[in-house]
Amino acid sequence: MKVESIKCPNCGSSINQPCDREFTICEYCGCQVKVDIEKDNRMLENKQFEDEAEEKTFSDKYLQIDELKLKEDADCKEKHRLIVDIFEYAIIAIILIVLIGMFVRLFELYLIIY
Repeated sequence: MKVESIKCPNCGSSINQPCDREFTICEYCGCQVKVDIEKDNRMLENKQFEDEAEEKTFSDKYLQIDELKLKEDADCKEKHRLIVDIFEYAIIAIILIVLIGMFVRLFELYLIIY
């Protein structure tokens, strides 16, 4: 048998009440308490609706976080690509400078010889 805890409207103490009873008696003040089963069912339905809404909110937040991570990954890849491009251009420039220097030196040698 499932037991539910409710509060006494007279003294505020907790009352453990089986779910299948319509009335119960407070152990502390003796007040007879009527339990509204339909109200409890509505409260349960509202609680389930709130839980589903909260889960949806959490899942929406996780989706936003995932989207931000994907965007950050894309930005990181773009920055990495820029750095690689700059490095490649720097190596090409160094090779060209070395080649130009070699041709200048060869031209000087050619002028000296002839």
